[in-house]
Amino acid sequence: MSTPHSESQKVDFLGCGVDRHGRVFELDGLIYRALTPAGKRIVDHIIASGSSQHLIDSGLIPFELADISLDDYCAVLRHKKLNLISFCQEWPFVMLKNAALLLCRLTKELLAIGLATKDAHPWNIAFDFTRPIFLDFGSIVFLDDFSIDAWIAEFKKDFYVPMWLAAHKHCKMARWSLKEHPIGPIKRTLCQKPIFNKALFTFNRLAAKATVQGFGYFLDRLIEHLECLPVSPPKGEWSDYDQAAWKAKLVENIVDQLEAKTLIDLAANKGTYSMVAADHGLSVVAIDLDEFSVEHIYREAHRLNKRILPLVMDVLWPTPPFDIGLFHESSYKRLRCDIGIALAIVHHLVFKGGADFRTIAAIISRYVHRYALVEFIPPDDMYISKWIRGREAKYEWYTEHRFVNTFMQYFQSFDVWHSPFDTRKLYLFERE
Repeated sequence: MSTPHSESQKVDFLGCGVDRHGRVFELDGLIYRALTPAGKRIVDHIIASGSSQHLIDSGLIPFELADISLDDYCAVLRHKKLNLISFCQEWPFVMLKNAALLLCRLTKELLAIGLATKDAHPWNIAFDFTRPIFLDFGSIVFLDDFSIDAWIAEFKKDFYVPMWLAAHKHCKMARWSLKEHPIGPIKRTLCQKPIFNKALFTFNRLAAKATVQGFGYFLDRLIEHLECLPVSPPKGEWSDYDQAAWKAKLVENIVDQLEAKTLIDLAANKGTYSMVAADHGLSVVAIDLDEFSVEHIYREAHRLNKRILPLVMDVLWPTPPFDIGLFHESSYKRLRCDIGIALAIVHHLVFKGGADFRTIAAIISRYVHRYALVEFIPPDDMYISKWIRGREAKYEWYTEHRFVNTFMQYFQSFDVWHSPFDTRKLYLFERE
């Protein structure tokens, strides 16, 4: 990496200022961390131990000292920048499980050099496509500042409860619990009500041994337990939906012709179109509400080393800002891409989700910098005609003309392609 700024800088820090070890900022498109004396001692200790690369290989965000000086800070680190940031409430459960395993393994490695992660929650972890990475240097402390009981309680609340619910096929409740930041009724009930101690018996038994046989022993046993925890969801209504080959070919042709680096697939299903875009060099965010399908994408992308970030999200309910000061940004800001594709979804959003064209166009436009490939399914489609039978008058507004005119309020031009098999059409809208 280059070191472009050696003089004293004035920067705008990101996030809130509760970390006593340092503050994160962005400069010239790169991510830095300004270190307080306490943070500098941690970094010096890691470097002196000779464990820096080993910890990075274990999942710690890559770092190096930067030639930058800031008033009131004694050193600056430069980090690898992740351009697509996601949070645990958006991950399929297999990603949550892999993030939990990363935290346990990284903490075990830190113990070997006299350090630990004081926080045991998933908001310190992000995914570099399918690989979890621990982001927060400020969470690394010397063992004198570390509480085993606090770590175990937090891990139980924020990691284990959602995974336990998923493993017992309470997937909706598990998803709700992931959205409880920092704590809500589901986590509070399962963690604090004595009646549920038996339900979480395995974790509680492991935790009881931590004070007797040591925290390292606890982490080893917890890793073994998590590796065997079956968090995969059951199939949903559309998990076996076959994505059309002609659409995949069209997506391939479009991404080849356009100048774009990123794509968001807003109805990814099993990821056929996401895979096509990734194969042609784009970084992809693959979104779907079907848990089973998103996990399928994750496993395939991980196996094939594809640059795809698979997320469980409802298009009509984007992730809002949250945390102290709402500094964790909405999905609109974090996941915005050059191209957005919304294939075989508009009719679901209208007839199942209750949205109109203006709402749909506004949502899609916020996720894209320039292009949106959107499919229009006419009202005589076999699915739509079945869904609205007896209610046709209610949806007289659902016309292709109104669909195009509404999207053109957010874009400036379009091209259109006809399905070779039926009356469906694909529109590529462009913003100048």
